Amino acid sequence: MALTDFLPELTNSFIFQNFIPFIILFAIFWGLLEAIGRFKAKTNLVISLGFALIAGFTNPWILSYIATLGSYAALILFGMLFLFGVIRWGLGRGRDIYYDTASKEKRLEKLIREHEKWQNKLEAAGTDSEKAEIIKRLKDIEIKMEVIKRG
Repeated sequence: MALTDFLPELTNSFIFQNFIPFIILFAIFWGLLEAIGRFKAKTNLVISLGFALIAGFTNPWILSYIATLGSYAALILFGMLFLFGVIRWGLGRGRDIYYDTASKEKRLEKLIREHEKWQNKLEAAGTDSEKAEIIKRLKDIEIKMEVIKRG
């Protein structure tokens, strides 16, 4: 028997007709409640579970549209996330290029701010391994500062 013989049975099964749309509705309601931030996690669970049960099993038209709209939503979300990621990477990389090609004063200012940040982390560090790692980073920053001052 080929896999294609089982496909009609799979698409008509409980998993594809009820369970997956229920999980999608549950995730949508959960995400909305988390974004609102009004309730605690357990309350969000109960509310989203109730809404998903009511919406999914009392309105069969919701279940039929979720399957068709799900693929479009996935493509749109992928496109939006990709675009956002490219923009964020570009802006971050642009800042790095600016500081790499900036004057000595700008590069020193950036390294001084970074050195101060790591100094504060060193004061707040608890374990010896954390302190050793921070001290190593501080020494690297100091070396970079010396190279810029010399050159």
